[in-house]
Amino acid sequence: MTDFSFPKENRLCSLKQISKIFKEGDVVYSNYFKVLYIKSGYPNTRVVISVPKRNIKLAVQRNRIKRVTRESLRLLKIATYFPEGLDLFFIYSSATVQEYSTINKSIVDAIAKIDKNLKKRVSPTTNSSG
Repeated sequence: MTDFSFPKENRLCSLKQISKIFKEGDVVYSNYFKVLYIKSGYPNTRVVISVPKRNIKLAVQRNRIKRVTRESLRLLKIATYFPEGLDLFFIYSSATVQEYSTINKSIVDAIAKIDKNLKKRVSPTTNSSG
């Protein structure tokens, strides 16, 4: 039987690690998300999803956005994007509830920006002085 869950090893639950993301992490913005990220040193990429009550008043809508975001991350196989292990904190920043396809596109955009930033940081700039 196929497992359609978002595994525990891909969830970030430690308050100490979450506060470390806010203090030392980098930020990327997409259409509907603010994503904070930091290299974790763990083999798995771990994720936190937050939908502020300030933006979305109804709990039913906040929970739906979190479910849709988790599903999108699960189907994208977020762990395979970053094999070195990152801690990601997705904060929903829109004041309206969006459809799955829109949220998915925003997540893909954010992941691409994170990947671009990580590659830019890893690749050293070579100066040819001669």
